[in-house]
Amino acid sequence: MTTATSTIQVLIVDDNPADSLALQRKLKNSEVAAFSFSTVSTISDAKTMLDKAEFDLCMLDHLLPDGDSLEVLEFMRANEMSTPVIVVTGNLSPELGVQAMRHGASDIIDKALIASNTFDQVLINNIIRAERMSNLTRVSSIDHLTGLYSRHYMEMQLERSLRLCRRTDLDMALMVIALDDFDRFHVTIDSQSREAGLQSVARCIESHTRDTDIAARWCADAFIVFANNSTEKAVALAGSKIVTEVAGIQLPGGRSSLTASVGVVGFHDQIATDSDWIDLATAAMQRAKAAGGNRVVSGASATQPD
Repeated sequence: MTTATSTIQVLIVDDNPADSLALQRKLKNSEVAAFSFSTVSTISDAKTMLDKAEFDLCMLDHLLPDGDSLEVLEFMRANEMSTPVIVVTGNLSPELGVQAMRHGASDIIDKALIASNTFDQVLINNIIRAERMSNLTRVSSIDHLTGLYSRHYMEMQLERSLRLCRRTDLDMALMVIALDDFDRFHVTIDSQSREAGLQSVARCIESHTRDTDIAARWCADAFIVFANNSTEKAVALAGSKIVTEVAGIQLPGGRSSLTASVGVVGFHDQIATDSDWIDLATAAMQRAKAAGGNRVVSGASATQPD
């Protein structure tokens, strides 16, 4: 299945040749990832393709000659197919959106937006969903102590996302979270308690990030979160909640408590590489530590929870 460097396999289901070609051109020219695709124009053919081949993503028209998108979604659910489905329709309505989501669609979007940045964002969200559904990806890309993504996986995702940032006006932000004075825990508590503490921090981070964000363990005592389609201010607010919750974590035996320092940097034009972005967020985190820890630094401002 999907990795950051592999080709993403897409099934396009659309009976309008012009719309099908528009989707194909979008994928061919996309800087989000490398795509290959198969095309069909009926529900019957879509079911056949889904039965005989594995796809990372399905782009599904709503109205087709032999039925509608809900029938395909129901077929996939009945056959326990987890491929993310984007319903791409010229007949978008709130009612259809609700129906499609209830039947298992991961997104629904108007055909008029195929050429837009909004469509790029939908692609990114669903690529992330596809990768999270892949057991193979999980084996190679997960930090097995914390259950978060690995450093290697994060590096690949940042490289991809940076390309998109350069050509769109999408808001994206990076957050670095480091535990304060974690080295002393190597002396004062046993390894099992340290691991339990790291796992508790990871659960805290997961509880304050979204499904489309990517949270990874960066090194022994630090974590990094890539926030997709989110402002620096919004991510700093999430960081403040993480800082507050981490401060409430008690290690086994109640002998010590943890605190964290957080740095947040939104993407801007002066960021040339993913390493630059990481360095800036790390520098913000280090300013938080220098100010006493247990706080968030975002740009030039620092906040400390009450």
